[in-house]
Amino acid sequence: MQDALMHEISLQGVIFLASVILGMTGFGNALIALPLMLLFMEPKLAIPVMKGVSLLSQLAIQAIGRFPVNWRLLLALAIPATVGAFIGAAILDVSDPQFLVSVVSIVVLTFSLASLIGIQAVGRGGRRFAPVVGFVAGVLGGSVTLSGPPVVLFLSHEQADDKLKFRGTLAMFFTVEITATLLAYLYFGLFGREHLFLVFKVAVSMLLGLWLGLRIFSRFANETFRRVVLFSLVLLSLGILLPS
Repeated sequence: MQDALMHEISLQGVIFLASVILGMTGFGNALIALPLMLLFMEPKLAIPVMKGVSLLSQLAIQAIGRFPVNWRLLLALAIPATVGAFIGAAILDVSDPQFLVSVVSIVVLTFSLASLIGIQAVGRGGRRFAPVVGFVAGVLGGSVTLSGPPVVLFLSHEQADDKLKFRGTLAMFFTVEITATLLAYLYFGLFGREHLFLVFKVAVSMLLGLWLGLRIFSRFANETFRRVVLFSLVLLSLGILLPS
């Protein structure tokens, strides 16, 4: 009983914190939430739930923020991502849970270190790589719900001069990729009533965190805070990887 209560409090707190980060930066909710959720949830429960929460989050961001979208770039990313999402879901269906935990940690660690030291995906004129980036993001999204890292690094170059269009294009990409992934989860039997129940159970915490994050985004610079979060992710990922 006490363990169940602690898990409930932990889940609500993790989703709230992750949603604050998402509201501030436009990405990072899965990077924050999933490693923490895997401390007290099985991967095949945590990953689909996080995907469902992320879809609600992206729909809320678009409804509240109404950010502009680079549609041409979005199509180049999103169409290959839908193919990658089904491949990623197939990987989740057959993979060992501990392997998935390790993959999550490695992806988080790599992305966090790259962001901290200022590595970016490709230089200007790298839009020809958009389909590859989208496909990789789809596979990562379908398998370990971490579609953000390659796309964020890519868009940080391609939309570096327009913060609002960066947010809008990223949000719309996530919406397409997450929808494709959830359809793939339904096909493979990886998303059911238990997952849907947990998604709606944490919806209020998600919306409150998102509201707070968007308020901070509209008023304050967040680079220092982002670096603290990324550094914490590095430590968390190492903590998960080293014992294994």
